[in-house]
Amino acid sequence: MIKQNSINEVLKNFDIIEVVTMYLPLKKVGLTYKAHCPFHKEKTPSFHVSPQKGIYHCFGCGAGGNSIKFIQEIENISFPQAVEKLANIKNIKLEYEDSYHREDYRDILEILQKLNLWFVSNLYKNREALKYLENRGITKETITKFQLGYAPNDYETLEWLKLNNISQTDSLSLGIIQKDGETERIRAKFINRLIFPIFEHNGKIVAFGGRVLDNREPKYLNSPSTNFYTKGSILYGYNFTRSEIAKTGIAIIVEGYIDLIALYQSGIKNVVAPLGTALTESQINILGRGRGKIHLVFDGDNAGLNATRRSVELIAKSDIEAFVTILTDGIDPADLVKNKEIDKLKDILSKDNRRDAIEWFLRDIISQYNLSDPYSRRDADKIIKQFISNLKDFLKSKYENLAKELFGEGFRTHINIPNKSESSINYNIKSDGLGEQALLKFILLNKEFSKNIINELELSDFKLYREEFKEILEIETNQQIINNENEKFIKIILSETPNYSFDEAELELINIKIQRYENELIKIRTEQISFLDKIERIKNLKFKIVSLEKRKLKLKI
Repeated sequence: MIKQNSINEVLKNFDIIEVVTMYLPLKKVGLTYKAHCPFHKEKTPSFHVSPQKGIYHCFGCGAGGNSIKFIQEIENISFPQAVEKLANIKNIKLEYEDSYHREDYRDILEILQKLNLWFVSNLYKNREALKYLENRGITKETITKFQLGYAPNDYETLEWLKLNNISQTDSLSLGIIQKDGETERIRAKFINRLIFPIFEHNGKIVAFGGRVLDNREPKYLNSPSTNFYTKGSILYGYNFTRSEIAKTGIAIIVEGYIDLIALYQSGIKNVVAPLGTALTESQINILGRGRGKIHLVFDGDNAGLNATRRSVELIAKSDIEAFVTILTDGIDPADLVKNKEIDKLKDILSKDNRRDAIEWFLRDIISQYNLSDPYSRRDADKIIKQFISNLKDFLKSKYENLAKELFGEGFRTHINIPNKSESSINYNIKSDGLGEQALLKFILLNKEFSKNIINELELSDFKLYREEFKEILEIETNQQIINNENEKFIKIILSETPNYSFDEAELELINIKIQRYENELIKIRTEQISFLDKIERIKNLKFKIVSLEKRKLKLKI
């Protein structure tokens, strides 16, 4: 566990306004700030941030807390991860309880920062790499801003690692080196490539992308997934552009590193790039916070069109408004910037030239099928119906009518998908409430140990003692001391439920979390999502349950 003095140090170093504006545009109203809540859909802003109290609160959905809680909720990460994320931004050294064994990976990530400095120094020694950037119209100022570099031959990289005493274990875990599949020979991951450092959203380098300067394949190569990097959860450039995205309310999505860098250099700074061919659900959720909109700007070749289709299919399952611009006739944003055709670029990306993403998808699908052929018509009908069934209810009517208009006679406007209401699902919830009461009793009697337990719990975990836990949560959120003279709390303290030891409280917490994930497993089977998404989410939930069961087993030994 992270020591309380370290948690206090993180909170002291971060103003709540500083943290929230990393993700949302705030408007000052009197002594507080307001915004549309990033945790639920609303027309009128009900999300308030108080710099005096150091907290946020939404009067619509009830979300609230301090800077750490905000990061925890908006990034969908654990309490310790949120503390570590903020600590990394300002290089705050965290202390951990003796019983909490965790590798402090900040020192390991420093290897990537150091390696990148070496890549940067190599760039200015390599004429070919500099010439490539010059031909793409990238200025020295932009090269410095994005810390572009160059990875030389295999031997030089391995020698640099040896001279800097970087172990093979660390180099492998960070994806700097790799083993040859056949010979098991160790070799550098990036060889003779232009290097684009990939930054976590907090600004730390966690991976690299490399581009060849000749005709080798693959043209682009990314670091493998590591303990610190998963490409589907990071957006390239977001650390530089998120404030502009929050300000404008729209994120322009381009395909590659150079496209993003060129747009940024031209003054169009609300732009990011996926680290793959299409957006992922995690990336979409990041961009959709605070009523954000998405504008896909991909090439008109097969790869670009397929990436656009996959991205729109995922976006359509959310209620995020999205647009599409397909770059045809060899249009390249970087070339337009190089040729100083910024006005033409802005016109291509303007409201007048972008298209509603869902409408674009429907028209695109229909254009690929011969509707006069019954078999082809059947296939198109199936794809369109499946796509529309995934839309939110308030959008279905509009796009069913559009599909009918485009498809012509024979397209049914109503799509009958069984929708099991939440209230009809058997959640298998225990109703005696003794475990809830005993855990609350432990929290009230052991305040010095209770903070981390509170942060692992959710309001929905409590059925019979939800109001009592809500009060504790609000007190904790406002950084106040729990007053045991509260009548509700007195009843819990004086109850005949057993006084838990620390291990017993931990065990009860684990049982509650397992129950939460089991309920989610039941619920997910009725959700209207794609089969692959459903399998992935079930797999993740089962992994969490297995991890908790292992944690429980250790406590019982």
